[in-house]
Amino acid sequence: MKGQEKLYVAPVIDKLLGSDFASDYSYYVLNSKKITTNDFVAKRIDEIGAVEIKELKAKKKSKVSIPEKIKDIPVYRLGTAFAENNTYLKEISFGSSISGIGKNAFKNCIKLKSVTIPANVKMIGDGAFSQCVNLENVVIQEGIKHIG
Repeated sequence: MKGQEKLYVAPVIDKLLGSDFASDYSYYVLNSKKITTNDFVAKRIDEIGAVEIKELKAKKKSKVSIPEKIKDIPVYRLGTAFAENNTYLKEISFGSSISGIGKNAFKNCIKLKSVTIPANVKMIGDGAFSQCVNLENVVIQEGIKHIG
C-alpha cells in the first residue's frame, strides 16, 4: 500500500511498553510520510508519533548534529545506511530522543574519528560503524541493549 512500509520498531515499543512487548512487535507495517529538510530525508511514522531519519542529505558536511525533533516531531532512530560511504563526515552528535542507529548507518565513513553513543540509544544495528578505517575512539554510554 502507498505510504506504508515495514519498519523495525522494537526500540520504540520497548520505550513505550517495556521489553516484554518489544519482541512481539519487532516489525510492523506503519503509515509513514516523507519529510525533507536541508540536512535530512526522514519519514514520519503516524502510529508512534515519531520520525526516522532515513538519509543524510547534507553529504558534504564534516560535522552533523542529529536533532531531537524534526518539525516538532521527536526523532527516534537513524535508518539503514543513513550516511553510508560519506567521505566528509568527521563528527556526529546525537539528540536525546534517538533510541536506535540502523544497520550500516555510518558504514565506510572514512573520515569519522570519534563517536560517543549517548545513554538514550538502546540499539545499534549490524555494521553501523563498519569500515570506518579512521575511527579511533568509540564511547558507548550505559543503557545500550543490543549491538548488531
